[in-house]
Amino acid sequence: MLFRFGIEIAKGMEYLAGKGITHRRLAARNILLTFSKEVKIYGFGPQPQETGDGDAESERKERIPIKWMAPECMTSTKDADEKSDVWSYGVVLWELFSMGETPFDNVKSRDLPDRLKKNIRLQKPERCDNVWYGVMTKCWAYQPKERPTFTAVRKELDTMFVASPGDDCYYYKC
Repeated sequence: MLFRFGIEIAKGMEYLAGKGITHRRLAARNILLTFSKEVKIYGFGPQPQETGDGDAESERKERIPIKWMAPECMTSTKDADEKSDVWSYGVVLWELFSMGETPFDNVKSRDLPDRLKKNIRLQKPERCDNVWYGVMTKCWAYQPKERPTFTAVRKELDTMFVASPGDDCYYYKC
């Protein structure tokens, strides 16, 4: 089930990126499931406190979920783009495979930027295999240009996994 959720989130984010929409606040708390466990991405678009240009800094300080944010967006999400959402997608995958743990739980938000500069990343969750952790680490490239697009992520996942007919599970291709 976790594999399917990870792939469906990638497909949903690929769709949003294709429409020129940047989520800016991608986290597991913004992933909803229908009664049939279909993934729906929630919480994107202008926030209530934002002004017409989409930047909350215009009138008051923006509240940023630091532990999910790409390094370039830790002071403002004004310049967020698909590549910053890809970073957050990697954190969402980590949340899924860690069964809902909080990322960098024992790290103060103010200390996180320095840790990321030193290439300290989230550890591989116990229920995560090397394939999924490899996707996560690609998403966490420090330089945005080194991160994959959602299309590239989705294509990589499509080549590794296949749905079994009539089944909700995904399996590695042999």
